[in-house]
Amino acid sequence: MTTAGAGAGADLRAIEQVLHRYCAGVDRKDWDLVRACYEPGAHDDHGNFTGTVEEFVPWLAERHTRVLQSFHAIMSVRLVDEAPGAAVTESLCLVRQALDRGADREPFRIFLGCRYVDLFRHSEGDGWRIAHRRVTYDWVEEVARGREMLVGTELPPTERGNDTIDAFRRLLHAAR
Repeated sequence: MTTAGAGAGADLRAIEQVLHRYCAGVDRKDWDLVRACYEPGAHDDHGNFTGTVEEFVPWLAERHTRVLQSFHAIMSVRLVDEAPGAAVTESLCLVRQALDRGADREPFRIFLGCRYVDLFRHSEGDGWRIAHRRVTYDWVEEVARGREMLVGTELPPTERGNDTIDAFRRLLHAAR
């Protein structure tokens, strides 16, 4: 970590923010945001992909051309080990995705639980970034889709991407 004692908590919060930015980047297909979570030359082992971040981001972007909906939720971020300017964390992640299977078929929906084991490094200019990631998959389920899950009516439409966030940013700045 960069600091000891009370400052170490700030480092862990900064690392958690990187993890949240990564998830937001994947879910919104913001590949620059995903890339910014990694240091240049970082290694990612995603199970069915292993390579550098420079290879990973285009692979992920290509894979996500079929992803209609994506939702990542990070939880239980745990500091496993630390050294000056470095930390190893384990984070639990729940992922729900709908994948396009073509016009004549319903999307394939999955729900999975995985763990991100990350080596983070800190630099003065860039803060905390992922240097090495390994994803382990604990379980994967196909999600059945049925109307019985909805109560009364269809769910309301949702805004895509950053629309809601941008609207609230405008509210925040208008209130000043």
